[in-house]
Amino acid sequence: MPKYITIGYGDQIGYDRTAPAIRDAAADMAGLDFTAVRPLFAFGLTALPQSTETAEEVEVRKPIILFAIGAFALPANAMAQSPELEDTCKSVAKSFFMTDQLTIGTVQSFPELKPPGVRMSYSTRQGTAPAEMTDIFECEFDKADKPHNLARFCVSSTCYSPNGDDGDRKRRFDEMRILLNRAEK
Repeated sequence: MPKYITIGYGDQIGYDRTAPAIRDAAADMAGLDFTAVRPLFAFGLTALPQSTETAEEVEVRKPIILFAIGAFALPANAMAQSPELEDTCKSVAKSFFMTDQLTIGTVQSFPELKPPGVRMSYSTRQGTAPAEMTDIFECEFDKADKPHNLARFCVSSTCYSPNGDDGDRKRRFDEMRILLNRAEK
């Protein structure tokens, strides 16, 4: 029966970005030789045979493995904090770009922050892989519950708010806030 171990690189880019010494140290911590299965290991998932180790070896490794599982589990939990906030920010982005065809990549939401907010990568080109998306759209709201009341949004490094200095940006903000209020009624 194969055993599966996830190291947490996420994808080939994450694997390539991780220093070989760190990848090898992770393999050494688990007491495993991944050289025969590098292609599968590159995607963070490796099929390995059941190990035959002593109870002492298992007890030494258990705290390390539990720590690694906890460390890699935290980012996954942060990615799905508030689907409702995320959907609202996606709606603001689609309204801003005036399209229903916006491609969304990684989304992070923070309902526990004051003000609550969402950050997501996006592309206006269809078929763009999430790893290739470098543009960021951010939303901040007055509260985490509906109606959310848009407080500010940013497209890459350009931010729009009700009290900015630029008249055109204030106007775009007011337009997005009005469209959001209409949609949430």
